[in-house]
Amino acid sequence: MIETRTVLGGQVRVALVGAAGGSLRLDHPGGPERVAAAAAAFGVARVGMVAAEFTRRVASADELIPLDGPIWRTRGEADGLRWAEPTLAFGLSSADCATAVLARDGEVVALHLGLRGVWRDSDGPSLLEGVIAGLDDPPSWSAWVGAAAGPCCHGFPTRTADERAFVERLRRAWGGVGQPHTVRHGPRRGFAGCDHRAIAVALLERAGVELDVDAACTACAGLVDPDRPGFGDYFSHTRDVDGTRQRNLVLVAPVG
Repeated sequence: MIETRTVLGGQVRVALVGAAGGSLRLDHPGGPERVAAAAAAFGVARVGMVAAEFTRRVASADELIPLDGPIWRTRGEADGLRWAEPTLAFGLSSADCATAVLARDGEVVALHLGLRGVWRDSDGPSLLEGVIAGLDDPPSWSAWVGAAAGPCCHGFPTRTADERAFVERLRRAWGGVGQPHTVRHGPRRGFAGCDHRAIAVALLERAGVELDVDAACTACAGLVDPDRPGFGDYFSHTRDVDGTRQRNLVLVAPVG
């Protein structure tokens, strides 16, 4: 069983599939079979996956090509999908990065927000900034921002001059939003904390998008919530430093 919720006033279904039942990575043994089983439990005929991550591009549904059974994949690199077909889910592979889902009139944009998802640098605007700029009327859209590792657990080291310079560039780029924090828990305790979700929320609020925010931290040890079965099984790169580079799966689909 997977936990399915309806968000954004009933426009979108989302489901979190934790990694406790085995790997959900397509390049791991058994991963494709587990993703296919999750898609069936979610009630969709197809699940689209991105061909790469940490990019600044959003693919469209007509760029998907069949990969394995119900699993389809983008032809080129992408970190998001824009579509309107209720029988197609987008499967975001994530382990601590934020998820953002925007919706209007049956159309959905789902994004995996890693560092480039929210960070404007010398290469140009972030993924989310680019998506917002491409919306014809941002206030007519609504957005759900999912759980992510919070500044309580996730951050960057500041032991060397290069590390401190990197953190300072992040702070300048984000204008202080989500900063400064000091990580309080887990393996990154004492690091300069960063809050990807706070940056995403600030960008969407600035654009006038109506927001629904999941404030849970995916890395906190006390994540198990009796009102959200299975959520405590969420794998965290920040917390679970076992070298497996495991992933969880966030399924997103328009409501038909």
